[in-house]
Amino acid sequence: MTGAAPELVDRVRRRLAGSAAEPTARTVADALLAEPGVHSTGTVLAVVDVLRRETRGAGPLEDLLSEPGVTDVLVNGVHGVHVDRGSGLEPADVHLASDEEVRRLAQRLAAQAGRRLDDASPWVDARLPDG
Repeated sequence: MTGAAPELVDRVRRRLAGSAAEPTARTVADALLAEPGVHSTGTVLAVVDVLRRETRGAGPLEDLLSEPGVTDVLVNGVHGVHVDRGSGLEPADVHLASDEEVRRLAQRLAAQAGRRLDDASPWVDARLPDG
């Protein structure tokens, strides 16, 4: 599958933010197809996957969290992701693009765990619903 260019994902994200529609696969595809240019099926699927992970899943951490044996994932800002697979923390090959992305991801994951993350509670330690 073709990767999704970050600039294209950002434009689609902005288009969806200006809409009242829930970001379903259909609305993401429609927003993408409204962007100039010809987009392959692979690009459409990649953008849908990126935005689904951002809105419902664990974003760039999703693949890491689904690995067997992963016991902990620590995110300490941009380029600061570490994973424990049972033998101590090690750097993970996951890179977050901006402080804004880190904040959105952290707030979404905290909410999924029934916690909050904001200026009044600037850090969180939580267990996600699926373990």
